[in-house]
Amino acid sequence: MRKIIASHLTDVNFDSAALGGTAVVSHPLADLGEWQALLSLPHARLPAQTVLVRRDGGKAMATIEPDGKTEHRLIQGGHVRLRAVDHSGFAVKLRSVGADAPEWDSRKLQKGDYFACLPLRPGRYRLANHLSQANAEIIIHYPDPRLPRDPSRPMKQARLRAGKQFSPSAVELFPGQPLIVAVDAPAHLTLTLESPDDGPTDLAAWRESRDAEALAAFGRQRPSNPGG
Repeated sequence: MRKIIASHLTDVNFDSAALGGTAVVSHPLADLGEWQALLSLPHARLPAQTVLVRRDGGKAMATIEPDGKTEHRLIQGGHVRLRAVDHSGFAVKLRSVGADAPEWDSRKLQKGDYFACLPLRPGRYRLANHLSQANAEIIIHYPDPRLPRDPSRPMKQARLRAGKQFSPSAVELFPGQPLIVAVDAPAHLTLTLESPDDGPTDLAAWRESRDAEALAAFGRQRPSNPGG
């Protein structure tokens, strides 16, 4: 898993204020008009990106990413989605064209925003809101290969709400299941791996036994003799 390091945080796997990897932020634009999206990356200078909001011919979602499109059209109430792709430390400010100050900053999420990521490393994580000091426990279970696998399991989403506290305060999921946080109060969200899970203690012995059985079965096979 890619590790995202913010200037003021260490050992953070996902950070809503410094996007990287699979993390995304979604923000609704309720008003029509012309907006500028001011992109920022560590140690880089990027041009402003214009987001056009129109009723006619617009889409419900516009994805803003480094090196992406420079113009988008949205329907009223459409969402702007921020995605870092191969970059890290990505942040965006939105302001109406002609305004002096930004009206939204991805470093401080607002009510109605969403933060999502795809944690893959099994273990126990801490989901934190650094603006309210709220915390939640996220458990990514190790997928034991000895157990039957539910093919529909990775498609399910784990959802939380971030208000003064997280609701629920604990979530369990498996690698490949998205984690989605609906924002109800100002938020700077981070997901940090606190203790990895390398699987059951007897799993290595089980795999070694399976490998030995496979080699023995291969050794018992007699090669075919075309001339026999």
